[in-house]
Amino acid sequence: MNPVIVSGADAKYYDLLLGAVMSALRMRSDPQEVVVLDFGLTSAKRAHVTSLGARVVDPNDVAEVRPIIKGLRVAEAALMVRPFLPQLLPGCSPIMWLDSDAWIQRKWALDGYLSAAMNADVVVAKERHAQYQLRPRLLFWEWRHLVKACGLVTGTALALKEHVNAGVFAARADSPLWPIWQRTLMQIFEKTGKAAPYDQMALNYCVYGAGLESIVLDARFNWICKRRVPTWDAGTLALNVPGSDARKAIGIIHLAGVGKDDELPLPRVGGGTERLTLRFPAM
Repeated sequence: MNPVIVSGADAKYYDLLLGAVMSALRMRSDPQEVVVLDFGLTSAKRAHVTSLGARVVDPNDVAEVRPIIKGLRVAEAALMVRPFLPQLLPGCSPIMWLDSDAWIQRKWALDGYLSAAMNADVVVAKERHAQYQLRPRLLFWEWRHLVKACGLVTGTALALKEHVNAGVFAARADSPLWPIWQRTLMQIFEKTGKAAPYDQMALNYCVYGAGLESIVLDARFNWICKRRVPTWDAGTLALNVPGSDARKAIGIIHLAGVGKDDELPLPRVGGGTERLTLRFPAM
């Protein structure tokens, strides 16, 4: 079975998706494959991404969620499909998901997910770091949605753990993660009528509350830019951890919560700032 890196989008977000796809294609090693889930690409865009070396897959092939995702926004549909990736990708393992607003800056991050997935049921990165700006409002938001998804006792217990982000993860095709995540998310969807943010709350339950063998990686494996923007290292042309670790490169840049096209004043290694977009490529 071949390892696979998967992302997906519709035509509206295709330019953003290209960053995820091109970074994965640049970093992959044989026999790793790159797959795009087509949530509404035009024929021209499907042909383009195929010409780059990625394979396009129709997410409607998952019978369990086909009736649901037809009525959902693209972002919500993608969240419902992710727990069913092994059904969409027979013959592929391990499977690594990469949100379309994330891109791989360092190969060690890609290799870290895929190699760790061979020895665990699920591999994720924590949404916690000493340099993140964690506000009480965010902690309350996490707790409120965990409780709504999992009940007061379980939700509160999960809120005390290091919250993990669902935008990048990996697991073997035969991992017990998938049926547990499927069942949990479908139950929550029936109760709330929403996929977001409950896909992530369900994944946190899988990581911490379902008895799975989980590997939780450092935040450099999925740096959430809304928590704090990276530092720019002009010498190595890399986006690095801000603050005291400013010479440590980030493995995966995740543009969650920031302007996707905005030029932002990034602190620079050695002092000063430089206005750059966080999109792939950063330089």
